[in-house]
This record gives sequence, structure tokens and C-alpha cells, in this order.
Amino acid sequence: MNSYQAHITVENAGQLMLSGLPFKKGEKVRVVVETEQSFAARTAENKKRASELFKRITSRLDKDARISNLTEAEISKEIAAYRRGE
Repeated sequence: MNSYQAHITVENAGQLMLSGLPFKKGEKVRVVVETEQSFAARTAENKKRASELFKRITSRLDKDARISNLTEAEISKEIAAYRRGE
């Protein structure tokens, strides 16, 4: 297992108890502790950035005459050729 995630409530200020981890004795691990609020904010920001990037890319593609003039038949033909390994 390469990654393990747990949602834990801090019971004592300054302390966090982890048990039942799926790692072997002596195995080196990386520990990152982040609040749920921070994770949610970071996730929302990443989704926003991905959405903005997608919009920029599709906007550029819409303006590309080579792409905007493609027909469904041409796209289907290219897909079929790709699947045949051409």
C-alpha cells in the first residue's frame, strides 16, 4: 500500500494518536497533517484552477480552424484508424 488516509479528531491539544496503520516496523513514511477545512479549501482551489484551465484550452481549440471544421464523420474515421493501430 502506497498511501493511507485517516480522518481523526484531535483529543488532546498538541497530540495526535495513530494506530492500526498498514505499515511494517522500520518502514519509512511521510506524515502530513492538515485540517479538514484546509483540505477542503485546497481542493476547491484546485478544482477552480482546473476548470479555468479547461475553459482556456477549449476556448483556444474553438478558435483553431483546423479543429472547428472537423466533422463527426472525420472524427469517427480517425478514432477507427487509431483503434486499428494506424
